[in-house]
Amino acid sequence: MLSHLALAGPLTVTEAAQHMNRAQPVMSEIVIGLERKRKRLVARVADARDRRRILVWLTEAGQAQLAKDPELRRPRAVRDEALGTASAPKL
Repeated sequence: MLSHLALAGPLTVTEAAQHMNRAQPVMSEIVIGLERKRKRLVARVADARDRRRILVWLTEAGQAQLAKDPELRRPRAVRDEALGTASAPKL
């Protein structure tokens, strides 16, 4: 999620769910987990162009986590392929 936000920019929970092929309630739970006080890796912010939209974006802690762990910056498919852990395509 962190690397995807870094690449895609701020997204709504619904947009993030669509981008990551997850159900919206699942993505909401992921965001809640990353927002929690101990982590605070993402935050919800109002869209400057449309105040009705709430976007999820990286906090300073989230950006620091990405900078600290370069593996998090790689898209999962590229990382899995490089490590030989990519799942076989379904037939």
